[in-house]
Amino acid sequence: MRPKVSIIVPIYNVEKYLDRCVQSLINQTLQDIEIIMVDDGSPDNCPRMCDEYAAKDKRIKVIHKKNAGLGMARNSGLEIATGEYVTFVDSDDFIDLKTCGVIYKKLVENDLDICYYERCMYDDGRITYKKTVCSGDLFFTTRTDIDSFLLNMIGFLPSNPFGLRTNIAVSVCTAFFKLDKVISSGVKFVSEKKIASEDMIFQVDYLPTVERIAYTPCAFYYYFLNPCSITHTWTDKKYERLMATLNCMRNKLDALFLPQVYEDHYNKLVLNYYKVIINFISIDSSLSDSYKKTLLQRMFNNPLMKAVYRKETFRKYSIRDKIIAYCLKYKLMFPLLCMYRIKYKK
Repeated sequence: MRPKVSIIVPIYNVEKYLDRCVQSLINQTLQDIEIIMVDDGSPDNCPRMCDEYAAKDKRIKVIHKKNAGLGMARNSGLEIATGEYVTFVDSDDFIDLKTCGVIYKKLVENDLDICYYERCMYDDGRITYKKTVCSGDLFFTTRTDIDSFLLNMIGFLPSNPFGLRTNIAVSVCTAFFKLDKVISSGVKFVSEKKIASEDMIFQVDYLPTVERIAYTPCAFYYYFLNPCSITHTWTDKKYERLMATLNCMRNKLDALFLPQVYEDHYNKLVLNYYKVIINFISIDSSLSDSYKKTLLQRMFNNPLMKAVYRKETFRKYSIRDKIIAYCLKYKLMFPLLCMYRIKYKK
């Protein structure tokens, strides 16, 4: 019989955290699962650890492959997954022991293609932040609602029709997907070496193919603030990958919607990416002031920013976003950096 859930775990250079992740998976209250550990050419002891876990638990499958990045590792896992549903867990994170049981029940009882759930930020043995998107289960079962859900995932607007408090997490790690539909849709992950958000591209490709999705306020995913993760470090190539994501998203949205339907959400995505860049450079003491100034000037002069200032879009932002957009428009470097330094200290 096929397992109820397949859990795909890409693994690279995380021997310090791997056991915490694996223990949260093998001890799930729902035992009828398979765990696919994808060793992405890890240079530490992770390959040996994976084989040892598999020798002790028949539900664990191990793939050893040449390093190609997170997205390609997930694709390798999808190729051998056999569960009714599939989810993803990053190897330095972990999940609540009830996750598979609770989410699987919701999926089956409501005949869902996807069920999203919430996450906590975890650092130094304590929860530092708990995401709260909604107060109860939300269901999206019409094409209009699913499209609106997708657009608010891409660029959240406070005026959303669902009463959401903030944006839906775009990460595939806080969602369970119907595996047969993922396979039949032909959706694959792109390489994060070229695109900054392979999860977002996956969601945009997959959501148009589904019919029933839900979001639950269960905060079961523990996202570890790993300072060594590529997510938390700045490199010269990150800017190019962020811009490549924006260009890719524009092309995909053009194929799905009329411009007047998606442009406010897309412009909010542009603003969000600029906020990510400002956050990085404001707190990174290794970057010189001249480098920061050059990068900010590059951002100010990017043609994408003009649409962010559109009156129709601007008035839909939160107060904080309006302030940031105003500073970007009038090239106010110092206030921008100060805002994020203060936020970081808090």
